[in-house]
Amino acid sequence: MSGGDFGASRRLDLDEQRLTLLPESIGRMADLEELSLWRNELTSLPDFVWEMTSLRVLNVAENRLSSLSEKIGQLSRLEMLDIGHNELTTLPDSIGRLDRLIHLDLRNNRLASLPASLGSLKKLRHLDLRSNKLTSVPEPIRDLPSLEKLDLRWNDVGPLPDWLQRRAQDGCTVYF
Repeated sequence: MSGGDFGASRRLDLDEQRLTLLPESIGRMADLEELSLWRNELTSLPDFVWEMTSLRVLNVAENRLSSLSEKIGQLSRLEMLDIGHNELTTLPDSIGRLDRLIHLDLRNNRLASLPASLGSLKKLRHLDLRSNKLTSVPEPIRDLPSLEKLDLRWNDVGPLPDWLQRRAQDGCTVYF
């Protein structure tokens, strides 16, 4: 996601560092707007990540996360969240409080359902659910008025609901 040129204090890139823990000093970076922890070996995120309320972009893709804290809802400025390629089986209900979220990547996890609160993400434009354990199209998607792209490929989704076909006719690109 582009958003201008941030100085070193606004963006932190710790990609591909084989991290299993995050240094606590990161939690003192109060003005951090972008945090990328792509392709590490994190099994959980420390509480200080959920207190970084200036974050607009959080990329924790390709780690070993099996759950997310309910405290994720505190990241009220978050616009892009990439938690693809992890081991998530559920999402916290508080994810519905991320009302500025535009892009949510959940691909290659173990999600069989989504919380109803996901329907509160009224600005969400891109939702990637590829390669999860979904057997039906999650109902909360119906309530996402800004959705432009929905990717459901490589799930064992049964018949598509009529409302999803209407979303496609309204201009949402749906991959299944």
